[in-house]
Amino acid sequence: MPSARKIPVAEAFTLYVGLGHVRSYAVVAKHYGVGTRAILFIAKRYKWAERLREIEKLAEERQREHNVSLCIEARERHLKALKVLQGKALTGLRDNSARSVAESAKALETSIRLERLILGETTSNTNVSVEERQQREVDQLVVDDGDDSDPEDEDLERFELDAEDAHGDVA
Repeated sequence: MPSARKIPVAEAFTLYVGLGHVRSYAVVAKHYGVGTRAILFIAKRYKWAERLREIEKLAEERQREHNVSLCIEARERHLKALKVLQGKALTGLRDNSARSVAESAKALETSIRLERLILGETTSNTNVSVEERQQREVDQLVVDDGDDSDPEDEDLERFELDAEDAHGDVA
């Protein structure tokens, strides 16, 4: 009659856990040169299934935490890059060359949309482009500086601009 073989339980469990997707009692049994029933008996006695579920649950939790931290880091990197892009776009707007202003305004508009998207804000409320908004602000400043204009005309212009914004009719 063959003598019973002593199986190191902790080592066997570590091997079992480490097998990953090929995990089975038969592989552990083969490793120790014993029958599958012997490993099954040890697994039940020492609650390998429950312990494995706890280990996998802990590993999933750690993986989720790691993924969250990676997302936060990526979000911060992207926001920093957008701030740099916005800074360069604003510098381009200050240069006042026609092509540079147009390109800078487009870059600024795009970076603002992306920033809003990253921050979870809506990006669909961008019916008015940066160029149009700037032109309105310049027109408003010119009108405000010229005191000889009729206040009723200013109100009419503002009303027309507000109506365009509301209907999305931007020329």
